[in-house]
Formats: sequence, C-alpha cells, structure tokens
Amino acid sequence: MTEIIRSEIKKGYKRRKIRAVSVNIIIFLLTAGLCTIMLLYGKNNYDLNTVIRVISGEEIQGASFTIGILRLPRMLCGLLAGIAFGIAGNSFQTMLRNPLASPDIIGISSGSSVAAVFCILVLKMSGSYVSIAAVTSGILVAVLIYILSKGSGFSGSRLILIGIGIQAMINALISYLLAKASQHDVPTALRWLSGSLSGMTMEEVPTLFIVVVIVWDLVSRGRYPYQSFLKSMNKVDFDAIGEALEMMGIAELSNRCVDELSGGQRQRVWIAMALAQQTDILLLDEPTTYLDIAYQVEILDLLTELNRKKGTTIVMILHDINLSARYADYIFALRAGKLIPFIVPKGRNLTID
Repeated sequence: MTEIIRSEIKKGYKRRKIRAVSVNIIIFLLTAGLCTIMLLYGKNNYDLNTVIRVISGEEIQGASFTIGILRLPRMLCGLLAGIAFGIAGNSFQTMLRNPLASPDIIGISSGSSVAAVFCILVLKMSGSYVSIAAVTSGILVAVLIYILSKGSGFSGSRLILIGIGIQAMINALISYLLAKASQHDVPTALRWLSGSLSGMTMEEVPTLFIVVVIVWDLVSRGRYPYQSFLKSMNKVDFDAIGEALEMMGIAELSNRCVDELSGGQRQRVWIAMALAQQTDILLLDEPTTYLDIAYQVEILDLLTELNRKKGTTIVMILHDINLSARYADYIFALRAGKLIPFIVPKGRNLTID
C-alpha cells in the first residue's frame, strides 16, 4: 500500500513539476521577447545587431542615445519592477494560503497610493519625499489591517476581507482627493498611480536591482531548511510525504486540488504538511476552527493517535474547554491576559494545581 501511495505521489509531483517548468519557460520567453521588442521598436526602429553593439558599449550616432539612454533603462526598470510585484504577490499568497492575498487587493498598495496622492496634491511634495511617505503609509495600513483582523485570534480569511474593505474606503478617498484637486496637479498624481518609466535613467537601475535581489534572497531563505541547490525531492522526501498522508487518512487525495476538498479534509492536509517535516514537536493554532463537531473530534483523534504512536509532542491552542479536557494531558489557561498556574486533567476532571 505504501509503495502505491509513493508511486502516486511521485507521478503527481512530476506532473506538477513539468507544468511549473513549462509555465516558467513560457513566461521567460515572453518576457525576453517583449524586452527585445522594447529595445528594437519605437519612433525609430533598429535591428538586433545594432542593439547588441550599443549594449556592448559601442558608440553609434543616434542609436546610442535612443537605446542606451532612453530604452534600456526603461526596460530594465520595468523588468525589475515586475519582479518586485511578483515577489510581493507570491509572498502574501504563500503566507496566507489564498490567491486573493495580494497587496493590490487587500489594501496595502492603496495605502501607499493615498499617501502619495495626498503629498502631491495637498502638500505639493515631489521626488523621494513622496516615495518615503508612500512606503511608510503602506506599512502602517498593513499593520492596521493585521490589528483589525486579529480579534480573538488571527485569521487569514478575516484579514483578506478586512483588507478588501479598507481598500474600497481608501480608493474612495483617493477619488475624492483627485476630484477636489487643481487640474494642473492631477496628471502628476495619476502618473504616480499608474506608474511611469519615462524618467528612468541607468543611475537608478543598480539601486532597484539591489533592493529586488535583497528582498528575493530574504523571501527565499524560508525554503533553505528544505531545499538545496539543484536538488529535487528524493526517496526520503516521498516516504515522509506518503507516511504523513497515510497517517492522516488522505492518501487517496494526494493528487487532488485543495480547493476541491471539504473543511475537514483541508485541515488534514495542513496537518499532514506539518507532519511531513518529521519534527519532534508539532505546534497547531486552532486546528479545529470552523469545523463541525464531528470533524473536530476526528482531527483530535488523529492527533492523539500520532502522539501515542510516534511520541510527537503536540502543542495546540483550543478555545473549547470540553475538547481540551477530553484530549489534553496538560492544559495552560489564560484569563484576563494572565496565565493560570497549571491545570492537569486527572481522569478527565480538571483540577488546578
């Protein structure tokens, strides 16, 4: 049975890997093609040989200015800006496990935009001051969204819904500022909102490149414990995944899309993902939230079995005192922000030491 599961996991992994590689190759070719077209064509068209000669440093009358001073900086800045947008979207979507969790959807980009528009239209500011204000405002809006979504416990879905609401409110404020502003200042604000590469120079490319590389490296470090350069999954990885799936009773779902699964099945998948790391300690934050009571009992039964068979230490947060008393060996409770000394279920009756 384990061999069958491992075989299915390998097949699914290979299919996904081939699809991912294919998509990345297509995106790379399209990007390279668009960048090349941007350098070749415009008011004045040049052949590929001329473009290569200019990039290599050769001085060609007319072409050196058009390609080296105008087109090349704009192309490089546009490419780096696109990579930065991709990193931002991927980071948020990965952390919150939701395709809607993108800065331009949950209000963070709008938070930066409203500060920029206010600085341009009301304070008559320009240049780096506007950029600093926009970044600061975006961070503050992100913190606000997080605080509002925290409530009694953090929820990614709640954060997205609150973010969408805040974005609508901020967009309304931006529209109001644009409607009340002088017609002379509005084009500058609109150009900032939509973005423009017309003023880019080669002096700005290294700074943007360094920022993008630093952010990329920082985000990629989250995968360092599990990956090494040019190394794909091996037999040990497949065995660990197969064992986790089998332990959670979801081996038959190994090649299903998560969006197609029920709430209980999804919780099993998330727990299996943690189990596949084969750690001695498992930390779970409200693993039974939003589940029917039958699913809650089912999940906690599986975790209890894991603890008994594997000796895995499981630390979890639960808000249901009845489930806590039924399953936990040790309970710590919080009341008014303070830790109640120590509660141990003895014979499943709570006693306070």
